[in-house]
Amino acid sequence: MDRRQFLSNAVLVGTGSMFLGFRASAAGRVKITNVRLQYLKVEKEMGSFVDYVGRKRTYRVGGGSFCIVETDAGVSGLGMALPAAMLPQINRLLVGKDPFDMELYAERLKALNNRAGAAVEIALWDLIGKLENQPLYKMWGGGNGKDYVTPYSSHFLLDSPKERGALAAKLKARGWKAMKVKAHYPTMKEDIALVEEIRKQAGDDFTVMVDANKASLRISALLPTYVPWDYHRAYETAKAYEAMNVFWLEEPLPRYDLRQLAELNRSTSMNIAGGEENEGLHEFKDMLDSGAFDVLQPEIQITGALEIRKLLVMAEANYSLVVPHLGDGRFGTVCNMHMSGSATNFPYIEMANEQPIGGYESSYAIFENPPVVRADGTIKLPDAPGLGLTVRKELFTDQPSDPAGLGAPGE
Repeated sequence: MDRRQFLSNAVLVGTGSMFLGFRASAAGRVKITNVRLQYLKVEKEMGSFVDYVGRKRTYRVGGGSFCIVETDAGVSGLGMALPAAMLPQINRLLVGKDPFDMELYAERLKALNNRAGAAVEIALWDLIGKLENQPLYKMWGGGNGKDYVTPYSSHFLLDSPKERGALAAKLKARGWKAMKVKAHYPTMKEDIALVEEIRKQAGDDFTVMVDANKASLRISALLPTYVPWDYHRAYETAKAYEAMNVFWLEEPLPRYDLRQLAELNRSTSMNIAGGEENEGLHEFKDMLDSGAFDVLQPEIQITGALEIRKLLVMAEANYSLVVPHLGDGRFGTVCNMHMSGSATNFPYIEMANEQPIGGYESSYAIFENPPVVRADGTIKLPDAPGLGLTVRKELFTDQPSDPAGLGAPGE
């Protein structure tokens, strides 16, 4: 199913269902008193593996930290981890301020540091949802009219096509509806064999996305045998994938080569996707104006939620989809879930799920009520206000531990 079919099947709503503000209330008089970190113990070591570019990824249950925005009303918001060294600047900016002034402070926070700013912004959204006593997806409009979202299983290993095909069959048997694999083999023949094998073992009704990862020169520096694609290889691969009903081909050419990306996109009915390291609405506007991508993939750890919500409106006006990049596997990814539940052009959630070591369950095990992929391949959205997350207090510690162990955000 391409983007045109998806959008024609959706119940399209006006931008009013995705309003960027929220209703005025007495809760708006609440003031921020402190922004701090809460550290977490490492409960279990899951192990490590070497990914598609030779990089070691380590996974743990617990560990790392998350940020907390506290108020004089005794209500707090929770967000992603951030560097402790950023806290003095963040507190100077926010203490004594109204948490509802999101439009003002989201930009100022990103100006300090975009990842730290995105972390605090998510905590502010969680706080606002709690003050308004609404789950974020409902507060943002509930555009899908559904209380669930559909994840796709995202992968980092470069096993043989037969092994990836067998994994696809296992995922489908467990209820997953979609997966994304890496096209990093030395030859185009192997890249095509990968999808052929997935189709053979999982069938035509299983959604497949393929990530070429050709947008970033950083990846080529990690592995001497990394193979960049020229336009010819990207075109030939895209046409082969189109015949196998691949849902999207991600980052087949360098990030800012919008001219050739647009030419490639015009040559195939399959979706072309990208944008995970971009920031600023102007960059995404250029992508939309050029016709380079059908699926925009902003990374919430870089952009924050407010920018993605604005991008959802821009993309809807251009008949395009938005499926953000991984997030942090914790607070940011759950925030993406709420946004998906509030929009009609946000069909999937990316979830890292390289079983058994890097299964999605280990990332979310810090929560009392973690997201669970159900037998029908969906995740029920939290009913509780804000993000709807409660962190397990037995993991709390005063001492910094090792990083969360989720691996670097997948390129």
